[in-house]
Amino acid sequence: MEDNPQTADSPRVRDSGWSRIKRSRLVRRIGRWLFLLLLAYLLVMVVMMFLEESLIFFPIRYPQGDWQPYGLSFEDAFFEAADGTRIHGWYVPHDAPRAVVLYCHGNAGNITHRAEILRVLHDHVGVSVLIFDYRGYGRSAGKPNEPGVLADARAARTWLANREAIPQSEIVLMGRSLGAAVAVDLAASGGARALVLESAFSSMPDVAAQHYPWLPVRWLMRTRFDAAAQIASYHGPLLQSHGDSDTIVPIESGRRLFRAANQPKQFLTLPGLDHNDFSPRTYYDRLAEFLGGPQEPAEEDKSLLRQIEDSIVFVPAGYPDGQWNPPELDFEDVWFRAADGVKLHGWYVPRENPLAVVLYCHGNGDNVSYLADLLRTLHDQVGVSVFAFDYRGYGRSEGTPDEAGVLADARAARGWLAKREGIQEKDAVLIGMSLGGAVAVDLAAKDGARALVLESTFSSMTEVAAHHFPLLPVGHLMQNQFRSAEKIGAFSGPLLQSHGDADELVPIELGRRLFDAANEPKQFIIFRNGRHDLPPPEYFDQLQGFLKRLE
Repeated sequence: MEDNPQTADSPRVRDSGWSRIKRSRLVRRIGRWLFLLLLAYLLVMVVMMFLEESLIFFPIRYPQGDWQPYGLSFEDAFFEAADGTRIHGWYVPHDAPRAVVLYCHGNAGNITHRAEILRVLHDHVGVSVLIFDYRGYGRSAGKPNEPGVLADARAARTWLANREAIPQSEIVLMGRSLGAAVAVDLAASGGARALVLESAFSSMPDVAAQHYPWLPVRWLMRTRFDAAAQIASYHGPLLQSHGDSDTIVPIESGRRLFRAANQPKQFLTLPGLDHNDFSPRTYYDRLAEFLGGPQEPAEEDKSLLRQIEDSIVFVPAGYPDGQWNPPELDFEDVWFRAADGVKLHGWYVPRENPLAVVLYCHGNGDNVSYLADLLRTLHDQVGVSVFAFDYRGYGRSEGTPDEAGVLADARAARGWLAKREGIQEKDAVLIGMSLGGAVAVDLAAKDGARALVLESTFSSMTEVAAHHFPLLPVGHLMQNQFRSAEKIGAFSGPLLQSHGDADELVPIELGRRLFDAANEPKQFIIFRNGRHDLPPPEYFDQLQGFLKRLE
């Protein structure tokens, strides 16, 4: 009997159907796993996108860190970014810098972790340097992100240019790691005297792709820091360095950035250095050579001509000359130090509920003991708290005066006064007499002031010298310039200026020249038959009225 084909084939049909079912279940199971994996991948991407800034910026906030590092003299700098965020930094001035440097640090820590770098830059390379903390770092307010960090750097550059009274394009921009991208952004948009990059990258997505190759970070990242795209807009000298053992920013990323830059440029490979290793001293030798500009000789090496000039410009009355225990003047003896460590002395005459807090900068031939009557008048009649200090070499202050030192002394004095009164430095009223007027202008131009009061002062020291020595080329010879007329345009607050029309030392025309260069609001008072002396008694009523209008 023949087999029934249908019957014979039935088991095979049933077996084939069962296999299809199993395959279908396997496909569905694999599909579910793939879906879960895709979902997990997408979830990781979302989390990474959400946490992007916290994976890039690692700020350490105040008070963590050593905020009084041994052997580093600095000024606290506070300024505001364009959006009003308050930013903090340290300024380390050099008496005779070969360059003025803005240093942009990396993505972790705060400025206290760069104290040793600042010491080397100041002492070995011979530069003045401002380092600042991005928003959210150290004592700076806010929370870091790319637009904010770049805005902070622009504000830092503006502060430094004002502090040094130089164009922003004359600043050397120096950046390390993420700070290199910040420095490139500044150089591309505003130029620079030179650009120095350490352990730099081509872009932040390029760095992220090295660490997260399984994520499409180049498409997803909002934080770009695209230095390679920006650096072509910078046309100036570039010195770039990178460790060949860098495990965070591979040297190839730095080379990509270097290839995109214009000439002139130099690339230094630092053998064996990882990302966070300190650069060798030989690197800083190359940096000093790159920056060029020999430093001014030390005091003992100054030329005879310079020594003669200083002795003419500065005529210090030393201690114990003067009356150091004046009657009816209640004052505090104050001791403080300039940024270079010089010990300085002053008198502080406080008043309860003062009309203003005043820093008084005296002329070139006094010391504070000669100002007792003036301080008494300012305190009793005008109604202010007033701090008068002696420049280096004057009174009980140590050192030998020159322009850079005197200006540094004034900055230290204002810093002391602001801390004593618990106010910002820019909230002090600055009063300057004669040479002290030039000192006050320098302070106001660089850091601002509540108001500026100038008495018998001049447009520049060279113009005063040219008036007295018309046959000498003093403009080319003098080192002490005190170029107030060029600086005062940076001050935009109220100005009260006075001058005697019979001034035999500083002709009133030089005072007018300074006044003409100043911004409004401003007022010029002329003392009829007034000489190069302290103002007449009626002037102090006018000064009080001026200060009252500030309230």
